Amino acid sequence: MNWFMSGGPFMWPILLIAIYLILLNLRAWMDVRKGQDLYQGLTTILVLGIVCPLIGSIGQVMGLTHAMAAIITASDISPEIVTKGFQMAMIPTEFGLFIFFITLINWLVLNELNRSNKKS
Repeated sequence: MNWFMSGGPFMWPILLIAIYLILLNLRAWMDVRKGQDLYQGLTTILVLGIVCPLIGSIGQVMGLTHAMAAIITASDISPEIVTKGFQMAMIPTEFGLFIFFITLINWLVLNELNRSNKKS
């Protein structure tokens, strides 16, 4: 939980999208088992998966901007504090990329299953 909270406010939208993606993926898996076409659902899953690292990147850039502003105003700052700030700025991007990676793997499998259902 400390890792999540240290990522800043951009972690919450990524988490909410991740929860929604879990629900969409569960629905898609049920639909593919029924033999239904998943085209619209697959597009939504992929787009929301792509949004996660984008939100994380925005959080990273804003975090780095704030860190650099603090460095400019501070007259004496230790390298440990700077490094910790940069490390914390990377957390939203890392979380967003993780969600995207999982989403992409799931999307690839669902897309292939959807194609094979159309052929039969």
